[in-house]
Amino acid sequence: MERLLSQYEKVEKLVSDAKLDEDELKMVMAAIRFIVTSSAKYNTDVNILVEELQQIGLPKEHVAAVGKSYKDNVEKLRTKLQESMLRLPSSVVDWKVEYCLGNSFRPNLEQVSVQLKFTPSQPETTTAAEFPAVVLSSTELRTLLTQLKEAQQLCTTAAIAMPPS
Repeated sequence: MERLLSQYEKVEKLVSDAKLDEDELKMVMAAIRFIVTSSAKYNTDVNILVEELQQIGLPKEHVAAVGKSYKDNVEKLRTKLQESMLRLPSSVVDWKVEYCLGNSFRPNLEQVSVQLKFTPSQPETTTAAEFPAVVLSSTELRTLLTQLKEAQQLCTTAAIAMPPS
């Protein structure tokens, strides 16, 4: 927390000539953080970042400072971004389909259900109670499958749009 306060005080001194109040300063810092983080995330060249910052009206000396800092630290920033990504543990999916023809209450039920059980590939780190089975009706399974395909398509589209680092 002390480190963050000292950085805030440094930034406050640097922009004192702009006569920003505290809220405006926080907004400026958040905007620059977003721009720099997004630039690193999408592998933006430093020259393009500098040009874009100039186009939105940042003074040349501030743009030069941000550009130099970005160029010097972009690899560290990318590493931090990769470390903070959500990663799910790998697991094995067991499944079974149950077809119920009927029961004593509804003799002509004819209901299909699917049971999915996710088991971690490293079971020593978790307990079985952490991974209960999921039972889905055929309609729920179709909905889940459709949504997973849409999510996969969005991820693929985003991966294509992002140039390789």
